[in-house]
Amino acid sequence: MSKEPNKITLNLDGLVTPTDFLNGVRDFFGLIRTLAVEQTGSKKGIRWTVSVQQGSNLLHATGYPTDQSTQADVAAVARAVANGIRSLEDGNVDIPSIYSEKSLEFAKGLAMLAENGKQRGLDAVEIHVDAEVLPVTVQSAATVNKVLGHTYEAQGSVEGKLSTISERGGYRFVVYDDLTDRAVSCTFRREEMLHEAMKAFSRRVAAYGQVKYRDDRPVSVKVDDIRVFKNPDELPTISDMRGLFVRGHG
Repeated sequence: MSKEPNKITLNLDGLVTPTDFLNGVRDFFGLIRTLAVEQTGSKKGIRWTVSVQQGSNLLHATGYPTDQSTQADVAAVARAVANGIRSLEDGNVDIPSIYSEKSLEFAKGLAMLAENGKQRGLDAVEIHVDAEVLPVTVQSAATVNKVLGHTYEAQGSVEGKLSTISERGGYRFVVYDDLTDRAVSCTFRREEMLHEAMKAFSRRVAAYGQVKYRDDRPVSVKVDDIRVFKNPDELPTISDMRGLFVRGHG
């Protein structure tokens, strides 16, 4: 079994000015931390240590779980970094739903550093996750602009199968949207809603609240209320309805 990734590396290749280095570090850790908060629901969900490889511009960030997270959460953040950068570089606006607007802005900052740093001798900006090397270019910035241009929020609801309930670092569950079959992250504040979610696990629900849309698809909901739909075997049959109708008019 392969080891789950817990190290994410930033490589600033070429000549790096102090300002470019500071900006790169700010955006690199901003990206990691915002994704970690989205994953764990807490600013202290993952502990990061930093090391700089001697004789290079390689900056390593190694994540460790806390009492509010697991090793799987750390690995999920590392993979989200890789998957997100890969999508942005491919020009794909369908990026992982874990990416918030802040995460996208940090990714864009790295992309603009790569573009603007060329005139100062910066050859490349790369992110390494496991053995994968992901160049960050101005293409990521262009994709971020497209994504944010298609992002908006509105009161509404998402209907689908409820899954993945968590209370670590904040109350959350996931609904797999009926229309897109994509995971929609749902957060809520009321503790009693956790019990409602647990009773509705693996059932179809409607999550009502502030819905964030990306490219007209829901990606997250700040939930105010949950409605649980009946299972098909709980619904009245045509015969039942006919009996009710006859009795009601007899």
